[in-house]
Amino acid sequence: MRRWKTEDLCIGQAATLCVRVFRDESQPKSERAVALCWILHLFADGHQPCHAGSLYAPCFDDGDRGANGIRLGGGGNLHAAWDRLLGNRASAGDVRRRVAELGDVRSKLASEAKQGGEKWLLPETWLTESREYGRSHVYTDEVTGPVIAASRGATARLPKLKLSADYFVAEGKVARMQAKRAAYRVASVLTVDSESVQ
Repeated sequence: MRRWKTEDLCIGQAATLCVRVFRDESQPKSERAVALCWILHLFADGHQPCHAGSLYAPCFDDGDRGANGIRLGGGGNLHAAWDRLLGNRASAGDVRRRVAELGDVRSKLASEAKQGGEKWLLPETWLTESREYGRSHVYTDEVTGPVIAASRGATARLPKLKLSADYFVAEGKVARMQAKRAAYRVASVLTVDSESVQ
């Protein structure tokens, strides 16, 4: 991949390039291996809604940088909280459980893929989906209410937010489904028979 200028690529362009390199059997195995690593990384990141958009309001100088600028009362920021919605463990048992969960929604994902056709696999499709999940699930009223208040000068600055347990339960479901979509799409673009993903 060193032969391509990649510094200025957005996530969709980078994902498209990496899929092309991985599928090109004339490329050196080392280049294809690097491309595969990037495919896994980019597809996963692109399905996390905080990577697909930012909130712009007067209380932010340059947007919230994908929820990184929204601090939480328990520490960290909203972007990091979304990253943790899938859990902090990577044990073999946890991986097996997640793979089993993917099998549980395989028919739903196959139906989505069939309905969406080839466009369903395109980065612009899944990035648009992620952006919509950002609007509807990352930036709920619990988040936008304090942002609006801070932007109107009702508070000196945006306070650290304390989000409800209901927020994290609901958004955890979205994060898990997005991870499953990412896995299914990766299997599809790598020309693995997605029906065999168990």
